[in-house]
Amino acid sequence: MIVVMKTTTKATISKSLFLFFLALCVCQTVQSSTLPKLTTSEKMAWSTYAIATAKGLGTAVIVNRQDASAPGGIVPVLVTCTHVLAAAPRGPYFLVLRLPVQGANPDIILLRIDIPPDQKRLYVRHPRRDVAAMEIRLPSDVARVVSIPSFISESTLAQSAPHVGDQILLLGFPKVFPGTQGAFPVFRSGVIASYSSGSQADLEKYLVHTNVYSGDSGGPVFAAGTRGDPVLLGLISERIGPKAGVVPLAVAIDASVIRETLALLPKNAIPQDTGAFGRRFGARTKPAAAVKLVGSKDLLKKVMSSKSRAEIPIKAERDGR
Repeated sequence: MIVVMKTTTKATISKSLFLFFLALCVCQTVQSSTLPKLTTSEKMAWSTYAIATAKGLGTAVIVNRQDASAPGGIVPVLVTCTHVLAAAPRGPYFLVLRLPVQGANPDIILLRIDIPPDQKRLYVRHPRRDVAAMEIRLPSDVARVVSIPSFISESTLAQSAPHVGDQILLLGFPKVFPGTQGAFPVFRSGVIASYSSGSQADLEKYLVHTNVYSGDSGGPVFAAGTRGDPVLLGLISERIGPKAGVVPLAVAIDASVIRETLALLPKNAIPQDTGAFGRRFGARTKPAAAVKLVGSKDLLKKVMSSKSRAEIPIKAERDGR
């Protein structure tokens, strides 16, 4: 009997704050346009991020979404599996950011995202499938230091369902090897292993022939062999079989579901702390998430490069409360 299991991670991460990284005040903001010339695969890596909660580590992809209320008309949207975020429904969420260093691995730092007390959750979720999306609007003081580069936009989501036999690349942060020194994801190759000629609902999920592990949930599935900007085919949601590595098959959710999930996000929803700007342009306001930089880069490098994250304790910060 084949059993479908969620690829939720078992490793744990402390609920407490991480040490504030003061050295960031001398860093420069990093935009996608300022990165060196990258191959298509390197663009995939820069668009894929580790997302952590108190319940563990998962994978996310950033999709740049057009929004007139955001600086430059673009707001980064974190897209992952609903079960990754729902494991800690009240947060906080920690997004691992990379700070490029000339001729060396990037420095890494955490972006902590807290839910406003009067808000139920920060993300929207698809009504049928395991996909969630969350806007990340950086406060001006944080945006002067870091950005969230991505080469994925709504226009680079696949416009049609993939075909059986198509070559794919999967990126993620599997527990067996959660990442590199620069907090980049691990690449694996595979093929689309299932075929459906049924309704659109039947095409919303398909099988991928590759091994997945705890931590791969939310990992992007890209079309292999493309040039230019990557083409996002979907997200890894589940594995086939009760144990990782036994059956080399995983369940992916199609990009059409990602597109439908992005459509659930409010348009031009200015956070409340922008005040006069929102009133001037008539945009809807919403409670602003508390977003700040936290973490020790040396400790984070150890976490991302470790084969057993649970063996590396993350010390609590005394915040005086």
